[in-house]
Amino acid sequence: MRSVAALLVVLALVPLAAAPARADDPICEELPDAEVEARLREVRGYVTQHEPDTRHWATAFLSLHLTMVGVQLSLAISADNEGAIVDGWVGTLSSTLGIATLLISWPSLIGAGDAIDELPTGTPEERRYALARAEQRMRRASDQVAYVRSPFTTILNALYVGAAGSFTLIGWGRVTGGYLLAAGGSVLSQTRVLLFPTGIREAWLRYHRAHPDAGCEPEALPAEASAPSVTVMPNGLGASLLVAF
Repeated sequence: MRSVAALLVVLALVPLAAAPARADDPICEELPDAEVEARLREVRGYVTQHEPDTRHWATAFLSLHLTMVGVQLSLAISADNEGAIVDGWVGTLSSTLGIATLLISWPSLIGAGDAIDELPTGTPEERRYALARAEQRMRRASDQVAYVRSPFTTILNALYVGAAGSFTLIGWGRVTGGYLLAAGGSVLSQTRVLLFPTGIREAWLRYHRAHPDAGCEPEALPAEASAPSVTVMPNGLGASLLVAF
């Protein structure tokens, strides 16, 4: 029984470790300042256009998972028979893992606009650096869309909900509860995937076709070229404090 429960946790967290890695990027080439400014405005415009949809998606599903945890936890506590208690606690665990995976893989597009605006742009060197960082943020958001919409994610979701339903069905003999958990989990997980906004992915592909050098690794700014800046970035279940000098 414990091994099946452990499998549920592992299958729920596998997508977090399976995101595609990227090799080291080449150093950015020096561009005319006018082109840098134009491209930085273009990237910022794409972020402004597509960030709200992603934020609404994340807020909606986080609220849904939190509501489901509250309802299922209440049912588990108030149930008067063992079968209903099992259904309630397994459902609570499943929804809690849904919250964990959402928070740990929080969309990188959320907060990208503020992060770009906080980058120093007072000199040509700073503007080139800001452009490279903005393009990298946009590329990461695009990569995240590609991963979420990939068949690999769909397969992992199917394995997870199947394991959760089997745990309830085989481990506790809850036929109705097991099938409901598997069916409901499948619908919710696939809805979460299918509704994940794809606009930033399409925008990045168009942008990268126009600018093949986009997303390169910028050279570090000299210490005297930029003032210190502090940025709070979402990171898993908490936040990261980025101090740049």
